[in-house]
Amino acid sequence: MDDTKPTKLAQELFPGMEYVRPMTVAHTLDISPSTVYRWISRGLLRSVRISGSVRVRAVDVATMLRK
Repeated sequence: MDDTKPTKLAQELFPGMEYVRPMTVAHTLDISPSTVYRWISRGLLRSVRISGSVRVRAVDVATMLRK
């Protein structure tokens, strides 16, 4: 994964999606949704609210995974 740019990785993980739900991130990465929410609360992953629902940018997930 080291030679993959975050944008390309984001497109591979979440095709056609710019913003994704924490549940989608959890399912894609095979982790608990609470882990994703923990990352958000600790500031490791930025989130936004869209129509009242929490979303994260796919590229932010990919960037975090590369660290």
